Amino acid sequence: MGWREYDVKDGIIHFGTQGIDQLKQDIPKVKYSYFFRATNNEKEPEMGDFKSYNFNENKYEKGLSVSPHPKYAIFNNLKHLYAVTGDVVGEGSDGEPVLKNVKYIKKLNIKQAESEHEKKQNQTKIDFLKKLGMTDINKIKNVIQELNI
Repeated sequence: MGWREYDVKDGIIHFGTQGIDQLKQDIPKVKYSYFFRATNNEKEPEMGDFKSYNFNENKYEKGLSVSPHPKYAIFNNLKHLYAVTGDVVGEGSDGEPVLKNVKYIKKLNIKQAESEHEKKQNQTKIDFLKKLGMTDINKIKNVIQELNI
């Protein structure tokens, strides 16, 4: 690993001039064993394998657009959220994963999925800071809150 603008000594994190920004970038993203598909069409799981349509570019994607997190449903005020798997065949025009051979695993409660995502995101941050050498959970939580990471 190259030079970092932050380091942990004796359980306390110390920052250089760009340390906070670098720490925010270095924290891993939350990973799931599935993707999220948000839609207003509750019959979509019955439609089989189909391609998403990109209205901005007026063309079909290579497969079904999905999201790596549940927030897309909330941002776009969509009513139905599903956990899905499939073969990643590329990226959509917005950078989102695009799948073929999609399997709908289960329907999710949007608010519940968002709450679970926040918990996973927080645990990912805690685990990352512990890996760096921080051991005091209260100090870890304080770093997360104070730095808004």
